[in-house]
Amino acid sequence: MCPSLWKTGIFASRFLHASVVIFVAATAGIFLFLRYTTLGRSLYAVGGNPVAARRMGMNVAAIEVFAYCAAGALAGIAGLVSAAILRLANPQTLVGSELDVIAAAVLGGAAITGGRGSVIGVFLGTLLIVLTNNSLIILGIPSSWQKVAVGAMLIAAIGLPLLARRRPAARPDLLSKDPAAAASP
Repeated sequence: MCPSLWKTGIFASRFLHASVVIFVAATAGIFLFLRYTTLGRSLYAVGGNPVAARRMGMNVAAIEVFAYCAAGALAGIAGLVSAAILRLANPQTLVGSELDVIAAAVLGGAAITGGRGSVIGVFLGTLLIVLTNNSLIILGIPSSWQKVAVGAMLIAAIGLPLLARRRPAARPDLLSKDPAAAASP
């Protein structure tokens, strides 16, 4: 790629940072891989129910090894991007950001137990977490409260659907406008 494109093209700082372009490209690649390849669909199957996947004839051990290798490779790419942005390779840089990662996945609709979720959902969950953290910084709220805000969003994302499922079904006789229908057993 032409070096001048990094200074004047789409990668210039006035448009998008190079890490954003890498993030979007990786997200698109992972989305296409999981959606349109047999191995990608197998990852969902093994994540959802390894016993059923084994009975369908999938090599569960090989798929799990691939999943861990892919996660490690993506973590390595993220580490390189982080080191390039900070111009420092400190292994303690992202310690404590585990809550943000889990919250982005859960807010995006991914199941912690596996087998369910989407790349687009996790992408949107990540955007929500980043926008929340940046907004709190811009508003002048201390950075220690960012974890509280992320935790509150995580509790709301988990708790509200559970409360909605527990709520008893509305009785049709109470919804009727006719007083005779509500009075009859």
